[in-house]
Amino acid sequence: MPDPSQRAAEATELNKAGEHAKAWDLLSPLLEYPGTELDAAAWRAVLAALAQVGRKWERRAWWEPMDKLARDPHDVKLLFKTGYELLEDGRPEVAACLFLYAHRLKPTNEDILTELSCSLEDLRRHDEARGFLLAADPVLLRESFNLRYLLAFNHLMCRDVDAARALVPNLLREKDPEMLPLAHELDHMLARYDVARTATPLDGTDLRGWHFVVNGGFLVDTSGPLGGRHGQPADSAAHRRLGVDGALAALDALGVTPSTVYSLALPGSATLAAALAERLSRPVVEYPARGSLEPGLLVLFSTSAVDDAWLEVLQWQRPGQPVFAWNASWREEPAFSADILGRLQDGPGAPDQTITAKSILDAPATPTAVLEPLRKLALAVKDMRRDAGPALYLDRGQRRRHRPDSPVPLR
Repeated sequence: MPDPSQRAAEATELNKAGEHAKAWDLLSPLLEYPGTELDAAAWRAVLAALAQVGRKWERRAWWEPMDKLARDPHDVKLLFKTGYELLEDGRPEVAACLFLYAHRLKPTNEDILTELSCSLEDLRRHDEARGFLLAADPVLLRESFNLRYLLAFNHLMCRDVDAARALVPNLLREKDPEMLPLAHELDHMLARYDVARTATPLDGTDLRGWHFVVNGGFLVDTSGPLGGRHGQPADSAAHRRLGVDGALAALDALGVTPSTVYSLALPGSATLAAALAERLSRPVVEYPARGSLEPGLLVLFSTSAVDDAWLEVLQWQRPGQPVFAWNASWREEPAFSADILGRLQDGPGAPDQTITAKSILDAPATPTAVLEPLRKLALAVKDMRRDAGPALYLDRGQRRRHRPDSPVPLR
């Protein structure tokens, strides 16, 4: 194990030089889940040094409680507060470690166990999350909707569908109107599972099938090396041709023919929209910044590159307005779930501005055999009931959340 004191000293110098991210990267592995064996002095020193990194980095939400925690590392409230703010800041590795320590000190605290489970989900450690939940006090589990919901969800993400199904009837009896939608969400996932498994294996390699079960959307490209996901591939006309062909195959199988193709004032949208419009023989219309009630296919380059202004508009379902996005990040949760998604990759990437609609359409057509599993899935789920079936059937309320994780592991 690296010397914590030396690491802290090196991080302090980086921090003074304004290299806050490098200072974090140097120190944080010492506190990443499940935690290293640090003695009390080293534990305090690392926490204090990380707090100073956060202070210089202007991460006030977590550096202040972390600074106090360095002086009193057994304070459960400070462990929880620091972990919670780190999780909110997208740092689940350290957050999970702090929640784990807090859980050991107070194993019957519902809030701590909830956040420990959520942080482990963010780390794709679903089996460990459900292990902690299964080991929880039975009374605590029986009385907590949150914990029973998390247990059912993590069962599903471990492909233990029967165990998840056994918990859902009880969840559906929840009286709290704010909690009940979560139970319905799980019930809908199970409904999608039951239909999708007639057309796709839903095993530990079926990224497309599980993407549909969890998010209700159709995933075109599952050829990436990371369990079907991609790293950071260069943008190309050939890749985008696959996305266009896949979107059209899914729409055709579902019997959906857009009357208009909408481009948006976001990078990469216009080129993809023009290519789709050409294939559909439909006009391209620029989507108004305030939205529109007129039906049409909305085309994005990435749901992981939607700014706040567009999010205010696009997060709401409107009748006859499905969304096709070429990519979404598997590392962080995108803005919302696209109805048809080209591929999952590590970050949205930047669209190659030299690619034109003509170059996309001039690229080799996607072989029918490549598109057949997607068509088969879409045909199988075509007649599902509206609330549980494909996301593009929905016409009101917020678009579905895109959960970037999957029962298919990264490889």
